[in-house]
Amino acid sequence: MTRPRSAAEASPRLEGIEALRALAALGVLSWHVWSHPVVDSNYGVSVGPLTKLFDNGRAGVAMFFVLSGFLLYRPFAAAIVRGTRCPSIRRYFINRVLRILPAYWVVLLVVAACFQRGLLDRPLQLLANMLFLQDFVPSYVPGVFTGYGIAPAWSLCVEVIFYLALPLLALVGLKLYRRGVAPTAAALAPPALMLVSGVVSLEVPRATHLGALWEMGFPDHMHWFALGMFVAVARVLYEDGRLKVTRALRISIGGAAIIIAAGTLKLAYGGTLRFEEEESLLSVSCALVLALVVLPPARSLLVRMLAWPPFVYLGLISYSIFLWHEPVLRFLREQGLTAGGTAGFGLDLVTLTAITLVLATLTYVLVERPALSAKDALGPVQPRPEPAEWSRSAP
Repeated sequence: MTRPRSAAEASPRLEGIEALRALAALGVLSWHVWSHPVVDSNYGVSVGPLTKLFDNGRAGVAMFFVLSGFLLYRPFAAAIVRGTRCPSIRRYFINRVLRILPAYWVVLLVVAACFQRGLLDRPLQLLANMLFLQDFVPSYVPGVFTGYGIAPAWSLCVEVIFYLALPLLALVGLKLYRRGVAPTAAALAPPALMLVSGVVSLEVPRATHLGALWEMGFPDHMHWFALGMFVAVARVLYEDGRLKVTRALRISIGGAAIIIAAGTLKLAYGGTLRFEEEESLLSVSCALVLALVVLPPARSLLVRMLAWPPFVYLGLISYSIFLWHEPVLRFLREQGLTAGGTAGFGLDLVTLTAITLVLATLTYVLVERPALSAKDALGPVQPRPEPAEWSRSAP
């Protein structure tokens, strides 16, 4: 028997998560503005001491993957650790569909109708984009500011595969639990499997000719999701009083996040690390930052800062920010409406941010919020009390 959990503990919503989403989305947006004037050379504009900061805004994708691993695995981890029944898989998939598809389809179709009309003449490519299949057809993969489609949506293709894989991974943990493996160890097994597989996959491009097609795929990013899944297990143990988070531990976690990020960037800019290795190590820092947010003392200073209403609002519309910003920037560039260069960087950043926020707000109000209301009406994807036939002693 486990102790009863409070409503706050049982809630899938945690303070600070929306702010992390907002920072991730704005990081990706700023990186695209920074890199677009000289995209052909893969180098952005010089903005003095802030150059490396904007260069690493792309790490927002790593934060999104880590957050997905944490948020989606958390109910499954709770079921394994607490010995309750697995959450409803049907509800899980309905929630994913309502969260991802409506806004994506609306933005993609508007982009095709208004910005990239050539996509309407390529129905198979449009269909592939709508079904998150563009990553699997080399000629369909949109580069940043080139080709057709929403370039950052390559990461959504990766996310969708994770959505499909997660219930199977959770089943592994549940099977281990029912075979007598300690609950915590059983809950840690799925992310451990993902972590090892992801790290091994980093070596595949060296041994094959798959190149970018592999590097943009799910195998090359499994360990990013795994890091968030580990934090999910830690959060469940924290809720149940099995994990004590002391001030010294929090200082250690924060220090490790800074040291890993700083060391990674030093090695990367020195040419020691490949791009995939650099991003993988930065995802570790993202996971440590997430741990500081979700394993806090009572309303820590960090969580109070992240709970600032503007941060929360930007987090709510962060998905639409992510979808809109690159097609809009590409359109502005094609129409000669971007300043470009060091002098125009600030103006381009402000202009794109303003336009994107307006479009993201409209999409959230008219599309996302109604879909989320339907999702919330189903209730959270939480474990239900375990019937007798699910117990370890059952045949």
